[in-house]
Amino acid sequence: MIFTTPLKSNRTKIMLLGSGELGREVAIEAIRLGCEVVAVDRYENAPAMLVAQNSYVIDMKNKEALLEIIRREKPT
Repeated sequence: MIFTTPLKSNRTKIMLLGSGELGREVAIEAIRLGCEVVAVDRYENAPAMLVAQNSYVIDMKNKEALLEIIRREKPT
């Protein structure tokens, strides 16, 4: 895997489903490695959302809501 910076067109993007304290630590390390992080959880201001480049509040059991986020976050 080649790491780059979050603003590059060939960046690696990860989505965290569940953005609690452990997710925050994962997000911090992923950002340090040059990944773009999208944090998703069922409540606002979850810990990983505070450090991620993008975040969404949805019911993570809702398949259509998850697919909509994937469509929005797809690189152009």
